[in-house]
Amino acid sequence: MTGVQTCALPICLNVSTSPRFDSALDEYLEIQSQDGFPADFYQLLSASEVADRCRSPKFRAGVLTTRGATVQPARLARGLRALILEAGVRIYEGTPVDQIQAGAPVEIVTRDGAVSADQVVLGLNAWSNQLPGFLRSIIPRASHIILDRKSVG
Repeated sequence: MTGVQTCALPICLNVSTSPRFDSALDEYLEIQSQDGFPADFYQLLSASEVADRCRSPKFRAGVLTTRGATVQPARLARGLRALILEAGVRIYEGTPVDQIQAGAPVEIVTRDGAVSADQVVLGLNAWSNQLPGFLRSIIPRASHIILDRKSVG
């Protein structure tokens, strides 16, 4: 995506902060083996290995994603907005969606009309698992952001 500044970070560290979340770390590794990710895509870290990268008394263990990136979502949204406006696309912000009809193409139905597309991205945030159809397919996660004087620069 030329022209979109997303503030991508080259790695992602997912940590467990309670026994309840320990099993989520195992799920990362299970997904890796089932979906054909390279063997080194996810790396399981002990509490001391997590502390070497990011010290907190709450962090129990972690999974390091060694490839890919974490994207700052607001920068991505603003960048994409600018690009599509430049391309002549009209945006209808604040329009409630009444229905999403799966298929090829996907159809988004609103009170005032419908839009169809080959693919749709849903930005649902933390409440996604409360929507019908998503309860068993999405798990909201917590986020911890830690800065120190060296990283602020």
